[in-house]
Amino acid sequence: MNEPIISPWIIYAISTFTGIRILFTLIAIICGIISVNSWVDSSDEFAGEKTRKHHRKIATRFSIAFFCSILAIVLIPSKETAYEMLAARFITPSNIEKGTEVIKSSADYLADTIIRIQKGG
Repeated sequence: MNEPIISPWIIYAISTFTGIRILFTLIAIICGIISVNSWVDSSDEFAGEKTRKHHRKIATRFSIAFFCSILAIVLIPSKETAYEMLAARFITPSNIEKGTEVIKSSADYLADTIIRIQKGG
C-alpha cells in the first residue's frame, strides 16, 4: 500500500494548464481578428452578394470559435487554482484531527526525551 496519494499524472496535467490557456488565448486573438475582418468585408457595398454572404459565413464561424476559446480560457483554472483545488480535496476534518494527534504525541515524546536527558539518563 505504498501508492502515492496524488497521481503523478494529475500533477502533470495541472502543469499543462498554463500552456493550454495560452493556446486558447492565441486562438481567440486570431479568430477575433479574422471575424472582425470578415464582418467588415461582408458589409462592403461594392462586393457582390455571393461574396458578402461568404464573408458573413466565415465571420460567423470564426466568431463562434472566438467565443468558445474565451469560454475555455475562463473555465480552465490557473495552475495555482488547480493545485489549491487538489489540496482541498485531501484536507478533511478527520485528516486535520489525525495530524493534530500525531503532532501532540510527537511533542509529548520529545518532551519526555528532553526531561529524561536532563535527569541524566
